[in-house]
Amino acid sequence: MASAPLHIAFVDDHRLVREGLANTCSQWPLGKVVLQADDGLHYEKQLPEVGHIHVAIVDLHMPVRDGYDTIAWIVRHTPRTRALALSFSDDPLHVERALRAGACGYLLKNARTEEMFKAIVHAHEHGFYYNHLVDRQLRGRVDHDLATRHPHKRWASLTAMQHQVAVLYADPDNGTMADIAIRLGIAPATVEKHRQAVFEKLDIGSRPELVKLVLLNGLK
Repeated sequence: MASAPLHIAFVDDHRLVREGLANTCSQWPLGKVVLQADDGLHYEKQLPEVGHIHVAIVDLHMPVRDGYDTIAWIVRHTPRTRALALSFSDDPLHVERALRAGACGYLLKNARTEEMFKAIVHAHEHGFYYNHLVDRQLRGRVDHDLATRHPHKRWASLTAMQHQVAVLYADPDNGTMADIAIRLGIAPATVEKHRQAVFEKLDIGSRPELVKLVLLNGLK
């Protein structure tokens, strides 16, 4: 059985650009555009009508609420949504600022259609999309800097399965990895793989540290 298409949003004040991207996505069987917005505030107002967005592609330069603030809003209020930054600029300062806001990748407006589709899939399945603008070293530096000040951004970077593992592992009542594996219906080795990824992303080294991080910051 084919999986349901990903729900995609485009946020861009240039109507021709936004509608052009949406029309391109309409030909893609893996995604469905369910929301288009002129700016971040317009996006926020429409969101209750359409429900969960898997991936939002957000132009950085917009009036009312720009892309940086929109991405930060998405990370804070709908952390399961992945936000990809979109811009004409390849300025490293803009790229890093977008990552600090919580973007899980950076696309240029002249990127090929295939790259946009690839970015959407990677952002959804792996939590991040790397390209020539964003390498692992840059992301690691930004993540490390944010970790000490913004644990919510680290938490939001977890994939859906990593999030489930983290929540269960942070609850001492859930016992061992084998217990969690049974709860999730996956192999213990798979749980361990996700646990290692969680620890790496949250920059922690033990279960007590995870429990402390969750409790002190109200993460869930």
